[in-house]
Amino acid sequence: DMINAIITQFYDDIKESCINFKVSDLTQRELRIQSMEIVSLFYNLMSNAIEAAKQTDNKNVIITIKSNVNSIFIEVKNSVYINYHKEGQYLMTHIVIFD
Repeated sequence: DMINAIITQFYDDIKESCINFKVSDLTQRELRIQSMEIVSLFYNLMSNAIEAAKQTDNKNVIITIKSNVNSIFIEVKNSVYINYHKEGQYLMTHIVIFD
């Protein structure tokens, strides 16, 4: 499927950059993503997460994929922290839900 093809395309870059990479596919069925807009969005999320992780000492990219009958949920986390409040830092997260 397209998601696996995109992940495979980034594999060498992830390995060379020593990025800890994890995919949690919690779907109960095979995803058939046909829309080029969704494929392009997933590619960009992966690319951005990897580039951001390269800039940190603790290089992590975590992808969670869930689905139900009508929707696909994709969460991409990386190890870039943004200080939103003076008291703490929060993990940068991109969450996309497709209906």
